[in-house]
Amino acid sequence: MQVSPGYDNGTVRRNLFNQTDATTLVSAWGIRHTLLIGSEFGRQRSTNLRQTAYFNGNATSVLVPFTDPLYRTPAAFRPSATDAHNTPQVNIAAVFLQDQMEFGRHLQLVAGLRYDYFDMNFRNLRNNQQLESNDHMVSPRLGVVVKPVAPLSLYGSYSVAYLPNSGDQFASLTATSRTLKPERFNNYETGAKMEVNRRLSLTAALYRLDRTNTTARDPNNPALIVQTGSQRTNGFEFGVNGNLTSKWMIVGGYAKQDAFISSATTGAPLGAKAAIVPSGNLSLWNHYRLLPRVSVGLGLIRQSSMFAGIDNVVKLPGFTRADGGVFLDITERVRLQANVENFTNTRYYPTAHSNNNITPGSPAAARFGLVARF
Repeated sequence: MQVSPGYDNGTVRRNLFNQTDATTLVSAWGIRHTLLIGSEFGRQRSTNLRQTAYFNGNATSVLVPFTDPLYRTPAAFRPSATDAHNTPQVNIAAVFLQDQMEFGRHLQLVAGLRYDYFDMNFRNLRNNQQLESNDHMVSPRLGVVVKPVAPLSLYGSYSVAYLPNSGDQFASLTATSRTLKPERFNNYETGAKMEVNRRLSLTAALYRLDRTNTTARDPNNPALIVQTGSQRTNGFEFGVNGNLTSKWMIVGGYAKQDAFISSATTGAPLGAKAAIVPSGNLSLWNHYRLLPRVSVGLGLIRQSSMFAGIDNVVKLPGFTRADGGVFLDITERVRLQANVENFTNTRYYPTAHSNNNITPGSPAAARFGLVARF
């Protein structure tokens, strides 16, 4: 088999952000308005440097036999000709307005609008190329909440979000990508929240997320990029949070989702499953007080199988992980605790960056801590 030693991808980042919100209550014509107005301004400057690892200083990969897979040799890190070295600077400015309207005790409407200006100056230190990109994005939000009885709330919502063409880490910009529109996310959701009692609540939701303006190679000219791709996710979520008894507290949730390609591109056929999206997730944490100052915790995480890439060739197996903890309240403000993650030492793979860049989960690990509240 062929083995590559890997890479080192370092980022130095400085951020300066300011967010200002103002809220006021207004009553008019029998309707109670909670008005929210705000702004956000920020600047982020980064330096990205990727270095490739070389075996014995000159080879990026070696052949290792399956019969003897243990291989020891020094590896040195240095930039290759294609490794990224750049300094992006991102400037953002946003304003938003929202009105939450209450029509008596049983009905609420929410309407909001946000405007974002996104500007990116990108310098490639490999060739001193200077690029700039800017986007103007308008995001509406609409929602309704119905309370037929005091403990039960039913809601529906619609919202829009964007991802600029430089990606979520702003680490890459080219002469082609700077001309692309931001990816758009339309989210539709309906659900319910039930207060079983003052200490226990249940939630449930159905949702659909449509992602558009995804990119792919132009089938007529591989040197060009087209934005004809789209992805759809349909899902259901259920959650529980609170106390079952005076000593037993639980936090848990289950999610079932189907994420697939809804319009074909050269890189993703119609109907292909989205990468790194398990069809089912279950998490449950139990906290039980044994004695007035001593409590224990037990948590379970279950994740179904999922594909590592959009080509649906490599599948990561599903897994179940168990965590635990012991907590000692020394005083009302000081707590000593011990947490054990994956105490069954399950081998699992929670995520991947491609078909051949798969991340293993941590083996059994213990952490000890002293927590103080002031």
